[in-house]
Amino acid sequence: MHTLQIKENHVYIHGKEYPISSVSNCKIVNIDKKFIDSPTAYQHTIADTAIPTGWLSPPSFYICIYMEIGEDKLVAPVSYRLVRFQTKEYEEDRELAKKSLEKLR
Repeated sequence: MHTLQIKENHVYIHGKEYPISSVSNCKIVNIDKKFIDSPTAYQHTIADTAIPTGWLSPPSFYICIYMEIGEDKLVAPVSYRLVRFQTKEYEEDRELAKKSLEKLR
């Protein structure tokens, strides 16, 4: 387990900062949760925004997060690429993330 905090356009894992590529119309809500080493394990909501399309800049660690859209609080999957932080499961997670995203599309 890793302590993960997302704040503005940066992510902090055990206090170490990892930037998130800037995405227009996306403001990330401050959050402090536990993160399991899986690209789909960690979910949170961000502000009422448009969904960014496509992958962001590599190199990266893949994580799927979710946002709320509009007053109806519809939840839609969004993917971000974080600057890579090493885990022994990184490559397995990367493949799992790709497969998960293909299913979501």
